[in-house]
Amino acid sequence: MDGQDISAGRPLEDALAAETPSIRASGRSPLAERILGAIRSAISTVGAKYIWVVGATFVVSLLSMVGGILVARTLGPSGRGAVSGAVLVSQVAVWTLTLGMARGNTFYLNHQVVGADRKSVLLVNSLLYSLVTGLVAGALIAHLYFASLLGHVAIYVITALVTAMLAGDFINNLLLASHDYRAYGTKRFVETLAYVTLLLLLAAFGRLTPTGSLAALLASCVGANIVGGVFLSGRGFKFSYRPDRHAFSMVASYGLRSQISDAPRFLSQFLPQLVILPLLGIGAYGLYSVALSLAGLTQMLSGPISSVFLSEWAGKPIDEVKRRAAAGAWRLLCILAVITAVQLIAADPLIRALYGRSFATSVPIARVLSVWFMIGGLNQFLQHTNLAAGTPLRAAFASIVGLVVGLAGIAALARTYGALGIAYACVAASAVECALLASGLGLLPTKQRPV
Repeated sequence: MDGQDISAGRPLEDALAAETPSIRASGRSPLAERILGAIRSAISTVGAKYIWVVGATFVVSLLSMVGGILVARTLGPSGRGAVSGAVLVSQVAVWTLTLGMARGNTFYLNHQVVGADRKSVLLVNSLLYSLVTGLVAGALIAHLYFASLLGHVAIYVITALVTAMLAGDFINNLLLASHDYRAYGTKRFVETLAYVTLLLLLAAFGRLTPTGSLAALLASCVGANIVGGVFLSGRGFKFSYRPDRHAFSMVASYGLRSQISDAPRFLSQFLPQLVILPLLGIGAYGLYSVALSLAGLTQMLSGPISSVFLSEWAGKPIDEVKRRAAAGAWRLLCILAVITAVQLIAADPLIRALYGRSFATSVPIARVLSVWFMIGGLNQFLQHTNLAAGTPLRAAFASIVGLVVGLAGIAALARTYGALGIAYACVAASAVECALLASGLGLLPTKQRPV
């Protein structure tokens, strides 16, 4: 099954029907042949421009896991929880501060609303906004959450880290909007490789502490942003332009609508961690973060494909976007199911071998979270389908319902079953959201009433 007709917009049913003779000739069952065909088709349609995003994310995920293993084995569950907690709060701050404008840049560059002589203004606006808001928010977060836990040096490190991560998010989206996937993948690889290298050096000299780990992350983020800036310069972006209020308002208008649509999904993803951290303590969060890092390998595929789908299909006719989404969702689900099955089987031996026996209690959590990430990966793709069609509020209802289900589940299960109960609540919320998203896009089969 070559997948060419499906990727061109042919209905999935016709494409599968056309393959019936080959299915019979292969000797496999029709279901098995269709699943294998969908996986082969997904790989064949990725192409060179996608492989830099997906491949880089795969390598970055593995390198990040190496860094996490090093921190966990050196600092234990509490140390791992402190580092992961600081990164978590920084990520939440970055998402909040962007106000959706990073994706707004992607949308308008692909619509050519911003001409070649004006696109540099988007870069300058983004960097200036990152500097001002990042420093203020970073300092506030560091003082409120981490001054007593990590010490005063960590205040300056976290303040700078939030600023650098915010600027990096804008740079990443501008690289994707420019369709420079090689540069995007290279930047992410350089950042993660530098981080792991610095962690190894700190461990070798006996200086690996929670604050030292965060300082290594800061240094790698700043270096990667410089690399990303060099790549943007090669794509015609210039840093000498003055900020422009009109361009900022234009991007912010789309960004805010996008942020509203994405907020329930984002909260569903990060709220469980934000609950565990203060409710169960940094030790429990250290165990949860290990389970999360193993289960989160599923995102090495779903996240990049969703981002590329947005940058490639933003502004296309809605019917065309839906046809592409129907084929892409089926292929993505087949691959995610295979990855999840491997994770369910290998979770126990992997965690014990890589992280040590002190993290063995995170195995059941990792298995449940693997299913959550599988469903969440498909949800992210369906969310980006709406963004590509220019209707960022269409999926808001499904996301809000999913969030409500998740909140109810967390409230009912958190105190009795702890982190495992929270993981089950996440699965239920994602399943409800997925059903609503697929139904709203017309991707679920419907019964036709007899005339």
